[in-house]
Amino acid sequence: MAFDFINNTIKITASLAFLISFILLPKLAYKDFASLYLGIGWGCLNLFLLKLLFKHVLRTTNKEFLKIGFLLGLKVPLFYLLGYFLLTSSYLVSFYLVLGFSLSFLGIFLLGLGTLLFPKGAV
Repeated sequence: MAFDFINNTIKITASLAFLISFILLPKLAYKDFASLYLGIGWGCLNLFLLKLLFKHVLRTTNKEFLKIGFLLGLKVPLFYLLGYFLLTSSYLVSFYLVLGFSLSFLGIFLLGLGTLLFPKGAV
């Protein structure tokens, strides 16, 4: 089972972050910019952990239940606890954190649009 879509989404989100940095760097304060990039990192880490979790759960043979339990224990409590502390931090701006986290949805949309407009067998 291929997880290329999630890998490509992470790459597109990182590319969008790189492009946004040139546009917004002169206009944002340091803590706004740091909040945006922490949100982007938080979103990409979420996609990466979801990919690993799905890869091990959807495996048909030789399931490693210890690894699945470790990934669930890492993703669910620790990851969302990290998000809670990031959002309640007095230094970081919650708006830019959520904006950075949501940038992965824009990456998913752009990847889906590119797949729809340029199918692999059409060229």
